[in-house]
Amino acid sequence: MTIVDCISRKTSFFLSIVAAARKQTQKTMLRIISGRASVGSFYRRKSSSSSSSAWWLRRQRNDPYVHKAHELGYRARSAFKLLEIDRRHKILRPGMTVVECGAAPGTWTQVAAAAINAGGAYGHERCRSRHRAGIVVGCDLLHVDPVPGAQILSRADFTSEETQGRILVLLGGRKADLLLRDMAPNASGVGTLNSSAQLALAARALHFAVLNSASSRDTMFLCKVWSGAGLRRFVKTVGRFYESVEECKPNSSRNEYAELFELGRGLTNRRIKTNKSAKK
Repeated sequence: MTIVDCISRKTSFFLSIVAAARKQTQKTMLRIISGRASVGSFYRRKSSSSSSSAWWLRRQRNDPYVHKAHELGYRARSAFKLLEIDRRHKILRPGMTVVECGAAPGTWTQVAAAAINAGGAYGHERCRSRHRAGIVVGCDLLHVDPVPGAQILSRADFTSEETQGRILVLLGGRKADLLLRDMAPNASGVGTLNSSAQLALAARALHFAVLNSASSRDTMFLCKVWSGAGLRRFVKTVGRFYESVEECKPNSSRNEYAELFELGRGLTNRRIKTNKSAKK
């Protein structure tokens, strides 16, 4: 059993909950249509949803990072999370090979591509020589608009072997220097299930990074996680493969969010152990 399977039971439970919720929603709609259920609750929920939307719009209008992202041409405020992490930990440099899973809407792709001179498309001070051109390969289940110099796989599931194979082809034989993961599962409304699903995706990304990154003290793995059950175990797992693991909480990450970023640095161990007891 690989590190991907360490929380498979919780993940399966999460998926079953999601499937049950979808089935219950279908049943409720059928009851409303057939006249066997009141539509009052539907309108109350709609009103609540409208209030939430109004609150979200107010928060966006008052968020300085949102305005700054618009001014600088970034697609979302999340750009400042990666910029701050890079400023503190120096994770991006010209000529790097970067793989990004969960690239939509392309904000981190913008930051990474400019910093590493992706495809030689950026001629700023950090990239004085066009020979120091880096590679950025990003993928997401959603559509991602093109980013200069980057290679993007839209509507592609990072967890599938097919998508991972396509990423390796685009890398052209180069090993990754940095794997970025800022993706998140659909929220279920249950914190424990959200955390478990998030860690399941994180384990997939770690598995790919360990197998396809360069064995070097400069190799890094930056992964978004949510605080909750299983996080310490995941951090310990990252530590099995990387020399050091640091936890980051950028100032631009909203306080009400439980998100954290784990930074593994220095890939030293490629051996993925099997759990013999699990095979019995």
